[in-house]
Amino acid sequence: MHDRDTLHRFLFERYPIRGHIVHLDAAWRALIEHRRYPEVIRDTLGEAVVASLLLAATIKFQGVLSLQLQGNGPVHLMLAQCTSGLGVRGLARHRELSAGGSSRISDLVGEGNLTVTLETDDGAQRYQGIVPLQGSSVAEALELENLLEQAVVALHSAENRTESRGAHAREDFPQRDDQNWLRHTVVRLDGERAVEIGYRPVHLFTLSNEVQTFPPKARVY
Repeated sequence: MHDRDTLHRFLFERYPIRGHIVHLDAAWRALIEHRRYPEVIRDTLGEAVVASLLLAATIKFQGVLSLQLQGNGPVHLMLAQCTSGLGVRGLARHRELSAGGSSRISDLVGEGNLTVTLETDDGAQRYQGIVPLQGSSVAEALELENLLEQAVVALHSAENRTESRGAHAREDFPQRDDQNWLRHTVVRLDGERAVEIGYRPVHLFTLSNEVQTFPPKARVY
């Protein structure tokens, strides 16, 4: 980080509360120096860059943390990265925005995902988390409520799938069941927090003749 950029840690004594306060000056101006983003995109990119810095500051690692927003809206790609040395970079790919358009992140990016990736410098380890893009800002997409909602649908989906397959393992249903469960689970949480479970078929074919298909096979250890 540059001299005029600051990252301060804070801790409330007697309370289990701690965090960081970030101020970007020279690093932010250098990042957008040769890019003319519309104001709403510039502000959202700034929020994403700060979010990547805050996330990286809480993790002990040597590598790069990437925060990516991708969807079918006017801003089809936004990427913010922070290194373990707290160097930041970011970019946005967008189409022309309509005048007076919404500044909500879900409207700017559209239907899509927020992906956080942590990759070590040597490329030996890579961790990734993906959640649907929701809320009015990057902060809301990363907030606890959204993560709790993802946990709720994951638990209901796991309880509903009465088999074991790959990383999904159940002691009460230890066997894989292709007859009943060779399908994708699609879970929705409605406005009343009710869980709706649906399914999509697994396609056992490719879209070209260039790649060979392989029949399902149980994982053996």
